[in-house]
Amino acid sequence: MQKNITKNKIFNARRILAAMGIIAFSTITVIIAKANHKGPMMPVPEYRIAGAEGNSKPILEIYEYTDLACPACAIANISITDIIGLYGDKIKLHFKHFPLAMHKWSEKASLYADCAGEQGQFFPYARMLFENQEKWAESETEPKEFNIYADLLSLDKEKMQICLKNTSNQERIKLEKAEGKAKGIEGTPAFFINGKFRMGAGAVIEEAKKIENKLLQEKRK
Repeated sequence: MQKNITKNKIFNARRILAAMGIIAFSTITVIIAKANHKGPMMPVPEYRIAGAEGNSKPILEIYEYTDLACPACAIANISITDIIGLYGDKIKLHFKHFPLAMHKWSEKASLYADCAGEQGQFFPYARMLFENQEKWAESETEPKEFNIYADLLSLDKEKMQICLKNTSNQERIKLEKAEGKAKGIEGTPAFFINGKFRMGAGAVIEEAKKIENKLLQEKRK
């Protein structure tokens, strides 16, 4: 009997040590992933993809984590819009939400933008939010601008309300932010450009210059 008790103790101790080893390994893996900005990337809805239509191999593939109430993100949006206008199908942008806690209405703005996206108007709606941040971002109550912009784009109000109440849409925004955090993102705008982590609009402009140089070199050949 004593031998069986001892064997059980040894077996249980080994199980505990093994479990602790798995937890420690998982924790270290997460820390390394954050430090190196690695980790899985969820696909975004089609309406949040810009540029490179039909081009499966763009020169630049950008995943942008942004906050619609963030002034730096608004500046980055101008640069990205201009760059896509210039290089079209050479660039593919995947827009991801990363609403910061410091911005009271950012998460709700993300939801409204996605609901506009379901009616084919994501980028025009997001542009209005970026361009008019001072009118809604610091509002004490839910900004009336959310509905004003929907009206300006002639969006179906009933469809908007159904979308806004859909918990799966709300959950997707939360999951995108969790994904960003898991990849070590702490502020916005943050980018993964051809898989490399970069911060700030300047990074996109730098990469756009590389495209221009590459295209010029190809013309000279």
